[in-house]
Amino acid sequence: DVDSYTGQNGKFLKVKDDGSGLTYASLDQFTSPPPVAPGDTNYWIAGLLTATTLTTRSIIGGSRTYWWPFLVARKITIQTVAINVTVSATATVSIGVYSSTEQGYPNALLQSADISYSSESGVKTASFNLSLKPGLYWLALRSSAGIQVRAIPVGACMALRTPSLGTASITGYTTKDSSLPAQAPSSGYTAESGQPVPAVGFGLL
Repeated sequence: DVDSYTGQNGKFLKVKDDGSGLTYASLDQFTSPPPVAPGDTNYWIAGLLTATTLTTRSIIGGSRTYWWPFLVARKITIQTVAINVTVSATATVSIGVYSSTEQGYPNALLQSADISYSSESGVKTASFNLSLKPGLYWLALRSSAGIQVRAIPVGACMALRTPSLGTASITGYTTKDSSLPAQAPSSGYTAESGQPVPAVGFGLL
């Protein structure tokens, strides 16, 4: 009965001990964000599970907030947040990081930032100052106007649930809000099935 062990295929972490036997999972599943070489200042995209070419998706502006979870396996400090706007537009995009409840639901807003731009496209950034311990968190994004951004393809997203064991898994949720709330809603979430997830980049310390 050990917390982890190293085998031929890498290191494994104990994830369950229910008295009837131990269950271990590859530590690779929990390496989030993954390690990089010294001096690498590129963005980490929270929720991107595999190396892939990003796609695009439209974000509905106004009263819609997009939500999706991400895992942190080691202590990190987020210095900047970024999005890549693919079609010229004028908007203010709000990005927030939320804690989670014991049940894994979105909880309290930990930090947020606004990215404002006018008739522009390309990578847009905002300063952020948030240290996170290992655990489960939620990202929230909303825009004042309709925009198109780089996004994680469905095949590289975390499958949150799969309704009726069908062909499209849930990749995120939306709520109707006038701004990013200090406390995440306890109801009113609409599942998004088979949809790319907006690619929010974290610049890490």
